[in-house]
Amino acid sequence: YQIDGVQLPDSVGGTFADAFSPRNIDHFEAITGGISAEYGERLAAVVNIVTKAGPETPGGSADLEYGSYNTFKPQALFGGSNKDGDVHYFISASYSRTDRGLDTPQPSSTALGDQSQGSSDVSHDSSNGNGQFAKIDWLPDNSDKVSLVAFQSYSFYQIPTYPGSFS
Repeated sequence: YQIDGVQLPDSVGGTFADAFSPRNIDHFEAITGGISAEYGERLAAVVNIVTKAGPETPGGSADLEYGSYNTFKPQALFGGSNKDGDVHYFISASYSRTDRGLDTPQPSSTALGDQSQGSSDVSHDSSNGNGQFAKIDWLPDNSDKVSLVAFQSYSFYQIPTYPGSFS
């Protein structure tokens, strides 16, 4: 994986999952087959994620979601450029919280009325997280560009338990 042409270090899972929100992506390029050595001699594919840049006219958006299981998700993004147009910026932030973070590993059994395993009353199942992204592009002249890209993500999940599981 690459972000704006900069290769990310290899991770144990082979992906960066929730660390990067799709809201920050302008487009992506996928290179498969015959990958040259400049991409680290990869055998499968190279994915270059091109992030959004600030538009000429400053602007942004904000969303607020609320739903089942006390799910609460505010999100905001804003971008723009300076008066001369040589500095562009784009920032985004999000937060999420829910009372049902993970699906239950052992839902209630309705087979033959057997309720000895599982339950529909799950406790200890909340989750929360947040993510921030910032990109600043500086164009000192027509042939050079300096970019700063920073992102952060945090996720917390409780492991679901059943009130009657250990009786």
